[in-house]
Amino acid sequence: MTEEIRILHEDDYMAFARIAAQAFPGMDLRTPAQFDAFVENRLHKHPFREFSQLVGLFRGGVLLGGMRVLDYTMNIAGQLRPIGGVGMVSVGQLHKRQGVARELIAHFCRHYRAHGSPVTALYPFRPDFYGALGYGHGTPLHSYRLAPQQFPDHGDRGGLVLLGAGDAAALGACYQRCFAATHGLFARRSAEIARVVEDPENTVVGVLRDGVLRGYLVFQHRPDGDFTMNIEIRELLYEDRAAFFSLCAYLSTQRDQFRTILFHTQEAGFHHLLHDPRDGSGRVAPHAYHASSTTGVGLMYRISGLGQFFTTQVHPAWVGGNVVRFNVHDRLLAEHTGAATVRFADSQAALVDAPAACTVTLDVAAFSSLALGVVSLRRLHAYGKAEIDDEQAIAAVDRLFTLPDPPVCVTRF
Repeated sequence: MTEEIRILHEDDYMAFARIAAQAFPGMDLRTPAQFDAFVENRLHKHPFREFSQLVGLFRGGVLLGGMRVLDYTMNIAGQLRPIGGVGMVSVGQLHKRQGVARELIAHFCRHYRAHGSPVTALYPFRPDFYGALGYGHGTPLHSYRLAPQQFPDHGDRGGLVLLGAGDAAALGACYQRCFAATHGLFARRSAEIARVVEDPENTVVGVLRDGVLRGYLVFQHRPDGDFTMNIEIRELLYEDRAAFFSLCAYLSTQRDQFRTILFHTQEAGFHHLLHDPRDGSGRVAPHAYHASSTTGVGLMYRISGLGQFFTTQVHPAWVGGNVVRFNVHDRLLAEHTGAATVRFADSQAALVDAPAACTVTLDVAAFSSLALGVVSLRRLHAYGKAEIDDEQAIAAVDRLFTLPDPPVCVTRF
């Protein structure tokens, strides 16, 4: 039976919609009118069509599964690099456990590697499934439930403004400056910025200083069981401490109207900001550790070209002339399994034929998390996820991938 993976044509969209409805019952697609609206609004007129494509796997001319692939640019250690994103990976109910999703993801990784993007990312429906396909964990997310008065209120509120559709350019410029300065952020196109300020559910509050937007806050209202509403922060970005404290002061002053602020952040130390970080549940873990946030794993990364990643990446920690050999195992892409001996100097890496100070052996998922600064080699080695032939060299290898903060991402796809 012939097999083909290709870009979906418009006459394939309804078949893909029916497969997606089976894969994601939460979309609640049941009636013909609902399917027609989904195809029209989410496939034909999807706001991100300019930088995404729908791809499907066909056997014998029958569509068995599909996915949406998206072209992104990510700040990796200060260098702006093209990467691939994938979402809506869907397999028909009659074709599960036949390797459809595996083949789609392999195609996705090979496609971006062939186009100069060895790094890909996704939000997993099951982390174990994508971990087995070589995706490593990204930075965890910490979800807080806070009373508004938990936020400090000493910031200057004089520059606070409500932003609307006419402020998209200023918002985009602010985001671009934050993106250029933040490891892990994805670049945003005008359609993505417009979606933030045009969404009727969003309230966007900005901080203006000398006519320039220096930070902003995006939130939505959530019911709390009665007439009381909560605030759920969808995005909080700022260029400097003054803008951050202005936005904190805004949140603090909402105490008379809102009971709770829901805040999701990848900042592991956010609880240090709060004078009382408890979440109000009263839960206490032994011995006197008070519940403050719920932590979840989500965004995952994969590096599908070992040599390609090293030779095209610039990294501020790649100094000193260290030579390390990496043995990386890849169960999905057999051609990616192999070794590379790498010299790190002058913020760049080169593949060399030379004696290495040490050899690190690990699978591609662990390597991806290590290389992007999510986890240290010391932790991977302690957990049995990596081996090294000279344990005295662990600290030196860790210094090669150390950054002030792990990757941060606020883009949903």
